[in-house]
Amino acid sequence: GSGGSSAMTQNLHIAKMGLNYRFGGPAKDTPSSASAASDEPPYVPGWEFDVGTRFWYSSGRYQNQNGSPNVLVSRLTYRDVVGQSGELFARADAPFGVFVKGFVGAGGLSRGKMYDEDWGLSSTLASVPTSYEVTDSDLNGTLHYITGDLGYNVMRGRDHKVGLFAGYNRYETTMNAMGCSQLVANTSGVCSPPLAGGTTTISQNDAWQSVRLGVSAEAMIWDRLKVAGDLAWLPYVKYDGLDIHRVRNIYFPIQGTGKGVQAELILTYMATEKFGIGIGGRYWSMWSNYAAQTTDQSNVFEVETDRYGVFLQASYRFMAGR
Repeated sequence: GSGGSSAMTQNLHIAKMGLNYRFGGPAKDTPSSASAASDEPPYVPGWEFDVGTRFWYSSGRYQNQNGSPNVLVSRLTYRDVVGQSGELFARADAPFGVFVKGFVGAGGLSRGKMYDEDWGLSSTLASVPTSYEVTDSDLNGTLHYITGDLGYNVMRGRDHKVGLFAGYNRYETTMNAMGCSQLVANTSGVCSPPLAGGTTTISQNDAWQSVRLGVSAEAMIWDRLKVAGDLAWLPYVKYDGLDIHRVRNIYFPIQGTGKGVQAELILTYMATEKFGIGIGGRYWSMWSNYAAQTTDQSNVFEVETDRYGVFLQASYRFMAGR
């Protein structure tokens, strides 16, 4: 038959953790020796509260496919899905080491592409004359998310803190494929002739709920310059999705479980002792180990998503007694 095109992608997730120890210096670091080396009084932990707001510009990808690995039936791929969202965040640190932190955000998905692939179509049906077809559509939609963590600082000083935490994340998206056109050489089918961009052809509603286990750290690396980061492993992820083919009025409710990773790194300039402005990067990735159509458990799916981008933030710190 006529020639076609194909593409291959590969994702690799790497997480590294380390611990450094410096030999030398005083044999014992006491409050008196610390005071002698600095004009500042000995550090005594107190209550600290950080609040702020962020703007996150991100891009993402989502894919679900069903059928066995060697005999695919269909695949939906949402690529380069650009999102813009606003956030509120907060963190509270207690003198006895416990901390609570979290953020909530919402925004819109402004552009992207959705590719709808189907294999093994019957050539006896007038509407699907080829055994394989692929269509593309433009995208819009929304995203919402919330994260909350409870942890304990295993190390804490005047200019640094390192803690372990457990928490929860919920990430929701609604993606609408607008219009469609055929990318293979056939003359009929759902998208032949092409459907106008004002027509919603497919909607994808997804909710990912995750348990987070990770490490959080921050340190002053220069005068007024602070770096902070979070790294979380998601040992349990629950997925709920609804794939709606609106043109054919077909619904695929999907549920599954899986795993994932989430990480972010932030560089903050402390304009004053309490007010800071920063820039950061964030990466989320989640995937299913098992997922199936709720109304037909024999219809098994593989589902995965990721979102990554940069954000700007402004924060203010409250310190008890200061």
